[in-house]
This record gives sequence, structure tokens and C-alpha cells, in this order.
Amino acid sequence: MKSREQKVGLRSRGSWSPQEDETLLKLGEGHGPSNWCLISAGITGRSGKSCRLRWCNQLRP
Repeated sequence: MKSREQKVGLRSRGSWSPQEDETLLKLGEGHGPSNWCLISAGITGRSGKSCRLRWCNQLRP
């Protein structure tokens, strides 16, 4: 199992790119906005929580 530091190093931080937003919209509409772990697997470097927060607060308030 990887340590917390290694896991955090794999995640993106900061602003979302327009491409990431577009991918999140497609995946959210395809899988439904509930399975964030599955959705985040399609967006390199973003966690399920990050995807959920982006969806709820910026894309689909």
C-alpha cells in the first residue's frame, strides 16, 4: 500500500482546465452524478471528492 504522501503526489491541485471540466461533464452525464470514484478514474490526477465538489459547486450547482 502506498503512503499518504505518495497518494497525494499523484493528485492534481489548483485550477481545473477546460478539458477537465468537459471530461467531468461527459462522465457525470454518462455514469450519473453519484459514483464519484468511478468518475474520477476517467480524470487523471483528480480524486472522487474533488470531482464531486467541482460538479456540485461549479458545473451543476
